[in-house]
Parts: sequence; C-alpha cells; structure tokens
Amino acid sequence: MESLETQSRKRKTKTTVTQDKIEQIKSTAQLQIDNSSKIESRIQVAAYFKAQLRGFTPGHELDDWLAAEKEVNQ
Repeated sequence: MESLETQSRKRKTKTTVTQDKIEQIKSTAQLQIDNSSKIESRIQVAAYFKAQLRGFTPGHELDDWLAAEKEVNQ
C-alpha cells in the first residue's frame, strides 16, 4: 500500500500544467474561434447572394441561411 506522501505526489504530478501547455490550449481555442468566425462569414455571404437572386423577397431569410449553411459545410 502506498504512503499518503506518495499518493499526494502522484496527484500533484497529474494536475500540474506547464505554462507551455496553457499557451498551446489558448492557441488551439483561438484557432477554433477564428475558424468558426470564418465559416459564419462565409454563410452570411452565401445567404446574402441567395436572397439577392430571389429579389430580397421577405419571409425566406431562414431558408436562405439554412441553404447557405448546407452549401458552406459540404
């Protein structure tokens, strides 16, 4: 059976996160946010052009958005 000191040391080792790891996590999170923003922008542009093609007739905004979303995500 392990001593309490050994168990404590193992716990500390498992929970220690280096500054490099924190920066890596932040960088990855920022890339995900950037990619998300780019995708949303592409959907907005595609939806706009779909609305333009139908003469901006009101009442079809959701259809335009969903069709653009499907197109961008393919």
